[in-house]
Amino acid sequence: MYVGKFAPVQIPQQKGIVVAKTGYIYYSNVTGYDSEKKRSIDNRVIIGKALEENPTMMTPNDKFFDIFQIKTSEAETNAKMSEVHIKNFRGIKSVNVLDMRPIVLLSGKNNVGKTTMLEAIFLLMAKGEAAFLQSLNYFRNRMVFNSTNTEVWEPLFYGRNPENKLEIDSIFEGKPLSLFLEKDSSYIPNGVAGMPNDAVEQMRLFARNSYSLKGGFSFDSKTSLLHISSSPSGLLTEKEKQIEESISFPHVRFVNDAIIRSDASVIDLFSRIELEDKKGLIIDILKMIDPSIVDITNLSLNGRSSLYIRNEQGLLPIQFAGDGINKLIYIALCIMQTKGGIVLVDEIESGFHYTMLSNLWRVIGDLSGQYDCQVISTTHSIENINAAINGLRGKEKDFCYYRLGKTDGELKAHRFSYDVLKSAIKAELEVR
Repeated sequence: MYVGKFAPVQIPQQKGIVVAKTGYIYYSNVTGYDSEKKRSIDNRVIIGKALEENPTMMTPNDKFFDIFQIKTSEAETNAKMSEVHIKNFRGIKSVNVLDMRPIVLLSGKNNVGKTTMLEAIFLLMAKGEAAFLQSLNYFRNRMVFNSTNTEVWEPLFYGRNPENKLEIDSIFEGKPLSLFLEKDSSYIPNGVAGMPNDAVEQMRLFARNSYSLKGGFSFDSKTSLLHISSSPSGLLTEKEKQIEESISFPHVRFVNDAIIRSDASVIDLFSRIELEDKKGLIIDILKMIDPSIVDITNLSLNGRSSLYIRNEQGLLPIQFAGDGINKLIYIALCIMQTKGGIVLVDEIESGFHYTMLSNLWRVIGDLSGQYDCQVISTTHSIENINAAINGLRGKEKDFCYYRLGKTDGELKAHRFSYDVLKSAIKAELEVR
């Protein structure tokens, strides 16, 4: 009998694996020689069944986990976001990600939708407001200087077609959280207090010749309805019904290499940490990469503030300390300043030498728990996957891994717990 909670895995490519014409996968364990029958004793057992749509993959059964000594029990999740369902967002027609943990790692082939999943979570947590639509372009290092719907929001919809209603649903802190955006050709924006009449009329004229978006953000049965309109002077968000002001919603941060290189807010992030008397923690983290670092400080020269590290050679602007140092401190500061929220990290391994990756995950594991912050990241690297296994020892229940893959055009998220992933790697199964 097959256990539905077991995600499909690649058929092991090793001695003793037999694929029958029926699709069943056998593990043949030769234990000795039968002198009467003059043949080897073959203890053959079924360990799974090949997927019809992908004969290189199989659905495992209990025997697979017994033979490869894979544990399947996990504690209940304490993740901020425990599941997410995405429909008609960018290149994702639909995908469901279930049973998420406080630390999540996503992998898969190029263009399968890893970054897109992070962007969907960001847009959901940002309530889908207009100011954040431009942020999604910025994340991909794509600057859009006009505010036409073709440039700003059509790329958000599956097939760049706004007729495809965009929907992102999740469970956040045990409560339903959802966002939708769809085309609305009939909406004409109202005036904004303080806006000149000629500007209002210009916006209305622009709207008649274009179209707006209608959307809704809902959390724990409380809903905010909104319209987003484009105009020559920018994007306008108008809300019809506000979520109660008493509801405080956690912050979300998106991290990639382009943001790290250009975001001046790192100084503000560090200053807040210093005010909380946590600078020593940051120094200890940096020492994991460079043991010679003894201090980090914020200096203002000629009206410009910059972070400097001090090592045995003296003071050094942090920008000159290497990509690994800059990325590590940025990720650490983001987690420490996103208590109760979510930090999204795209291609988390870039900028780090592979020998430093285990320390990176050790930092993430410690800070994620200490600051009650969920960290969701993407990777291409098998070295990074191994590093996550090594760096998160002792925090196994807080981690899960998803391999994203497309089957007949549909995106699937195949889930691995810490123990399953570790055993699959040990068995030399392809998990990326």
